[in-house]
Amino acid sequence: MLSLIRKYRKKIATNRVHQNKLGQGGVDFLNQLRVKKPDELIVFKPKGYVAPIYLRAGTSDIPTFYQCIYHAEYDLNLAKEPQVIIDLGANIGLTSVFFKTKYPNAKVIAVEPEQFNFELLKKNTASFNNMILYHSGIWNKSTYLEVIDTGQGHYGFIVKETDRHNPNGIIAISINEIMKENELTFIDVLKVDIEGSELELFAEHSQDWVKKVGVLVIELHDRMKPGCSMAVFAALSGLSYNLEIKGENLVITFNH
Repeated sequence: MLSLIRKYRKKIATNRVHQNKLGQGGVDFLNQLRVKKPDELIVFKPKGYVAPIYLRAGTSDIPTFYQCIYHAEYDLNLAKEPQVIIDLGANIGLTSVFFKTKYPNAKVIAVEPEQFNFELLKKNTASFNNMILYHSGIWNKSTYLEVIDTGQGHYGFIVKETDRHNPNGIIAISINEIMKENELTFIDVLKVDIEGSELELFAEHSQDWVKKVGVLVIELHDRMKPGCSMAVFAALSGLSYNLEIKGENLVITFNH
């Protein structure tokens, strides 16, 4: 009986914590999380958000939600309100949703290569204006990429370069191309979480666009692809910036 009471109290406490943080949506999230089968959709609306959030139960969507929405790891201390935010490795769109909720007037451009993640990205961002979505992999040039499942969940997909004849290939896009297509002269916030592709992204042709970024928020993946950190910091050589660590990310604020 005592163990049941403790279990009940813990459940109530958890509900209260989530309710305090997310409103009734937090309780709805927990209730669905406890009963939904893997890959079934959890749908709820956190306090302060204008539209429901969609997650797949029993998948990496759940820790991604805690990182991006619950713990707000992308809540940056910006000197001014951003006008342009680019989300590379957007996954199911939770970082884009967070940014768009906090900065509703900003243009947010999200890039995600994996098909099922992209479908949920579209669903999670459908209520927002001035959102641009690319079903592409980010790369340092125009080419074709193949999406590879590393077995680490929906946030563990990587891409590798391939040729146009690969039936599983998708078109890659570069930051220079994104800026040209959207007539951008400056990127206020560039978020990069691309599972090791930062090695290629920063290794070549990055000198032009790096100078047009205000804040770079990046997770490095040397454990997946050795040399990522070296490529990034080599590209930043000669630039003036301040660096801090926030969660899994480096936050680099340039002194342009």
